[in-house]
Amino acid sequence: MRERINVIGALFIIVSGLIYTIERATVYIAGNITLAGFYAGRMSGVVPDPRMPAFSDNIFAPIFLLIGIIIIGVALFKRKLFDYANVKR
Repeated sequence: MRERINVIGALFIIVSGLIYTIERATVYIAGNITLAGFYAGRMSGVVPDPRMPAFSDNIFAPIFLLIGIIIIGVALFKRKLFDYANVKR
């Protein structure tokens, strides 16, 4: 059971990274499409500069990371208490 909780915590952390990576990839692709259209249309003016998102811009990525760390921390803390209680003296 404890191993399953650790896997769930790790999955939350992996999903957090996956969300952040997908978000950055979509912004990168959308920004390059905008730049391609700007250069193809021979537009004048300021060249658009796509802004890459920070980790905290998407509310789900930090929340999933925090939940994963808390789940793993609680599982490790419970394991330590369980192991300490079962020590023969």
